[in-house]
Amino acid sequence: MNAPHDSVSIGAWTVLVLGVPALGFLALASRRAAGKLGAIVVKEDPRSVPQILRWFAVAAALAALAATWSEQGDDSWLWGATLALAVGLLLLSPGPHRQRLGERGVQRGWDARRFDELEEWRVSGDHLRFKVDGEWTAARAPAALHAELREKLRRLRPDHESRFI
Repeated sequence: MNAPHDSVSIGAWTVLVLGVPALGFLALASRRAAGKLGAIVVKEDPRSVPQILRWFAVAAALAALAATWSEQGDDSWLWGATLALAVGLLLLSPGPHRQRLGERGVQRGWDARRFDELEEWRVSGDHLRFKVDGEWTAARAPAALHAELREKLRRLRPDHESRFI
């Protein structure tokens, strides 16, 4: 009768052993991105169906844990820690459509770049369009910011402004 209980505990321990370094990595990556961006001027974090489903699953697991807390016995703290880890990972993981425009750089999804690291750039419409690893992407930059942004980019990367996208 102890075997299923023990294997579940081993599974939870495995999640923690693998998840804690992952959380540390995400914290360092977030800090590194924040350093590249500087103060955030514009941010967008559109929600996606998979992201909403992940939050729903964690909320359901938290509700199930709360409802069965007394039945968990000695493993209740282990499951609480595992779910806390899941919440931390969800909070720190940027969605693929996350956009940040900072005073010193730009971020789209996981990738953050200082302005002086952009391969090519173009300010048009309501966006700063820029090349990352050979592919064009964009981050929101309202028209009111265009003059200042264009001046900054021309100072940092004068030969990298693209005339066409």
